[in-house]
Amino acid sequence: MRPYGDTYYTGPGPKLPRKDGVTTAKVAAKMAGNDGQEWTGPDGMTLDEICRQLGADISTGDGVYIEGRETPVDPQWLRYLFEDGSAIVDCGTGWDIEGSTPWSWEGAE
Repeated sequence: MRPYGDTYYTGPGPKLPRKDGVTTAKVAAKMAGNDGQEWTGPDGMTLDEICRQLGADISTGDGVYIEGRETPVDPQWLRYLFEDGSAIVDCGTGWDIEGSTPWSWEGAE
């Protein structure tokens, strides 16, 4: 069982959204150490393991185009989409909570 505030995760699916606005992606980022350059959290779980444990739907960037960009998203990119609509985007050299548009980074906005 992993604590995060007043929410505990005992199974693969998230028990969110919480009233305080904490999203599943924020929970995953915290569990991974909140460092978009590291893929292993303080307890030894990888970002991928954490996202899977929290019930993420995983998709690749293969064939994805973003409005306003001339080139497609790199097929190696991963998007971990959670039940509450939040997501984490992993481009291979870094990861972040998704920004206001799909496949974007919150920290780049």
